[in-house]
Amino acid sequence: MHNSPPRLTRRAGCSPLVGALGSFLLTGQILGCDGGQTDQPLHKRPGTLVIEQCTLDAGQRAALMQDALRGVVSTAILICPAIREGVVTPRDADAQQAMSSTISFLRSRVGRVELGITARDELGQDLSPTRLAALLRDPAQRDLTVAGAASFANQADGLVVALPALPGQSEPDVTAWVKALSAQLPGRKPSIFVPPSSTEPSDLPMGSAVNLSALSSSVRDIYSLTLDYSCCDGTPGPSTDAGWAASVVNLVSRQSGASTVHLALPLYGVQFVGSRPQPLTFLAAAGLAGARHLQILRSDEGSLHYSFTDDKAARNEVWFDDAHTTARRLHDLDSLVSPGVGVLYYSLGGEDPALWSTLQGLMK
Repeated sequence: MHNSPPRLTRRAGCSPLVGALGSFLLTGQILGCDGGQTDQPLHKRPGTLVIEQCTLDAGQRAALMQDALRGVVSTAILICPAIREGVVTPRDADAQQAMSSTISFLRSRVGRVELGITARDELGQDLSPTRLAALLRDPAQRDLTVAGAASFANQADGLVVALPALPGQSEPDVTAWVKALSAQLPGRKPSIFVPPSSTEPSDLPMGSAVNLSALSSSVRDIYSLTLDYSCCDGTPGPSTDAGWAASVVNLVSRQSGASTVHLALPLYGVQFVGSRPQPLTFLAAAGLAGARHLQILRSDEGSLHYSFTDDKAARNEVWFDDAHTTARRLHDLDSLVSPGVGVLYYSLGGEDPALWSTLQGLMK
């Protein structure tokens, strides 16, 4: 569910060139379609971080040490416990201790920590839709994995259902699994990650696996994964879009009743090699442009991008965001979604190092 591709629409282009990358890295300023426009004040929304594994790498720890980050986010979701047939990991003492140490560190830097329950195979890869669907369809496996997931509840401040993509016909089984987990956590409803559907019925191939109306009394927060906007139609572009994100979360709000809703903003960029997208960090995107002495464009909606032909004659196009891109998106969203909608910053460690200080300075 958390990696379901969104329905795509296209973005406007941008022609002005920005300065050379050396200047870009030294000053943190990029001129493009925005000209010299300054960032606008932002509404302070509930902020949440996503960390996609059980422990932190050096870049994530460095980001968490920025005091400005605590002015923007107050919750971290560690996507760690994983279900598969008859098992919930981590199980061995060393891995559980490493997870506990990560939770303690996150609490010291952010405050609230929740555990995202996902589904991974023996090699640590997401379960395929077919395999996960079969697991959830089996009542015995549902009971085992629900009990295993619930056993982690006391180690953090909450649980979040963050399962990989599932086919639409799994909806009754997903509903049964989440309701059973909620029943195991009296007074502590789980939250849930949901695909970024913008229409009802869903406009996504696997977007109907989560029935928010059926789950409205069983979940607390709903995180709509408004990510990978340009992932899937073969045309490179930005990783999200304010208008699209607003249409998604406004639909989720209508479907879910009183649950708190969050939209997602990616902290990673994307390099398209031909039509194949692969994620990369802000610093990797900046370094690649610098190594190739490329100029960077800023699109009409604020994203940075550049292109080149590699040594194998393949066209590469890179799209990524700096602090000003994210601030621009949040400013656009302030007029499009309710002030109570939160922001899920996805993939800590991939962002512009100036992001947190920029956002903290702009939030009311």
